[in-house]
Amino acid sequence: MAKQSVSFVERHVEKIVLGVAGAVFVVFAVLFWFGAPNSTTSLATEPVAPAHVGTELVTLARSTYDAIGRAVPDAASVALPDATKRRPSEIDVALTQRWALAPTPPHRRPPTVDALPPDMVQLATILPPGKPAIVQGRHRATLPVPNPLPGDATVGDRPSRDPLAPTSKDLTWVTVAVPVSHAAQREAFRAAAYHPAQARLVLTRVGLQRQQLQTDGAWTEPEAVPTFVTYDVPDIRRVRLVQGQQGWAVEPASEKQVRSLLDGITRPAVQTAIWRPPLAPYLDASEWTPPDVEGVDWRSWTTDSAEPGSAYERSGAAEAAPEAPAAPAEAAELSDRDKRRQAREALRDGEKALDDGDLVRAKTMLETVTASLLSASEISRLERAKAKLDEQQAKLDEPRGEMTEADKGVEDAGPVGQTDVEPVWASDCTVRPGVTYRYRVRLEAYHPYVGQPDEFEKPTDAEPVVLTSDWSVWSEPVMVRPDVYFFFTRATESDGSVSVEIFKWAEGMWHVKRGKYEVGHRIRYDDKVLGVIDTQMTVMEIEFGVRRSVRVKARRGDAFTIEEQNVNVLVLADTDGRVHERTDAEDSRSDERAALREEMKQAEASQKVRATPAKPAQETGA
Repeated sequence: MAKQSVSFVERHVEKIVLGVAGAVFVVFAVLFWFGAPNSTTSLATEPVAPAHVGTELVTLARSTYDAIGRAVPDAASVALPDATKRRPSEIDVALTQRWALAPTPPHRRPPTVDALPPDMVQLATILPPGKPAIVQGRHRATLPVPNPLPGDATVGDRPSRDPLAPTSKDLTWVTVAVPVSHAAQREAFRAAAYHPAQARLVLTRVGLQRQQLQTDGAWTEPEAVPTFVTYDVPDIRRVRLVQGQQGWAVEPASEKQVRSLLDGITRPAVQTAIWRPPLAPYLDASEWTPPDVEGVDWRSWTTDSAEPGSAYERSGAAEAAPEAPAAPAEAAELSDRDKRRQAREALRDGEKALDDGDLVRAKTMLETVTASLLSASEISRLERAKAKLDEQQAKLDEPRGEMTEADKGVEDAGPVGQTDVEPVWASDCTVRPGVTYRYRVRLEAYHPYVGQPDEFEKPTDAEPVVLTSDWSVWSEPVMVRPDVYFFFTRATESDGSVSVEIFKWAEGMWHVKRGKYEVGHRIRYDDKVLGVIDTQMTVMEIEFGVRRSVRVKARRGDAFTIEEQNVNVLVLADTDGRVHERTDAEDSRSDERAALREEMKQAEASQKVRATPAKPAQETGA
């Protein structure tokens, strides 16, 4: 192509393209070598390389979050309604007018954790009672059959109890009393978050254990004692819980049992009888008083359950003892006049027991009355008394409705009032004379939150019906007074024998028998009425005219002197193989022998002015 026909662009287009390409290459080479062409300034004030974009985003997000958290809203800039004064419906309407979705109303700052009460109650600890005190006694008694409270009982761990027939018999007992601190127990209830209305110590039973001292000085294993009671409380230990769609619930049968139990034990008379079963009203003499415990006078706790001077402090000659049904052999010996008198006295005792609210004693006395021995007016009184007894018993058996104001007042002043220390006692009527025992006590209390699993973090804590305390410390040892004593009064060297006086407790009084014994003889006496009286001693040797040191009591006071005298010595062996020595000089002047003789005189004098179930007194002239 001719040079003149080619334009300048056509002639130099290759050079132009190469030049532009080279310039672009130089520009990109300079940018990649000295700078970052893909950097951005939208995330920070300084350019950020692509490799650092993620890290910078995280840093920027954290700083923004912290700034929001430290921000203080300007209350004046936005007029929000006062959520503490306006109703929620008004707040929603006002906020909806400004925003499409109303925010949650602001809440006040919650209190600190220390100021919040516990959400759940805990199983309260029933505190053990104080150290037991002991008193023992023996007399003729007519024990009642315990009055059963309503409610089906399940098998528990309490000792078995044989029904005590309402018959008169010789009774030896040990009464154990302990102090209970209500002040300390209230603190335990408060620590377990109990509601004040539930923080009441309602006892269901007073447990008693004993140990027996053996010949080697060791104590036997603890054994449960069936204590004397006037009310038989159902032994319901646990309720059954079932889990459904709505949560935990109590099985209907268990709920019925617990309600029945609660209706029975919360009556003031029943609580008083559980805390302090009255033994004195069933004895035919004023021989029983409970032991004093530290800081408590028992006399101030007997006015609710018995009239002063009658149940707990009877005067021996002023009040006739209750008559018990005589045995067939004895009944035949009574005249018709005596039988009518006994029936009238039993009727009066039953009516008085009804007025006092003692249904157990009223039932016992009224059942002994023979209607054929009464007049027409007395038969009408007997029928009215029995009808009243049946009515009161029916009220006792049926569940209670709403508590009356009178009941509330009595219960508030009852065993769990505002008293700091209160006595509890229990009587062991199964002791054996001559045996040494020691005792300990524990309390069994009704669980007020039984059957309420929603109150506990652990639902099974609502299963126990009864909460049990630990055992108290052991009491001091007490040796039950023997019912057989013997005294060596004289020795006869000519025939190698000794004269012995044997005292036996029977039929509510001491009886004395005398006999002569030689070496190898067992000191015992066979009586037609009292049976075999055995001292458990065998004569091993008799020493005549032995020089021995003898205690001689002063004429006044308890002082004595030691004198050398010629005495006769009786060497004995008991059934355990132990050897004993007795001297006629000390036995014949024994204080214990004199005390037994004095008790015999007092019993004989008492028999002349009052009747006893064993031997009714004869009426004196008109």
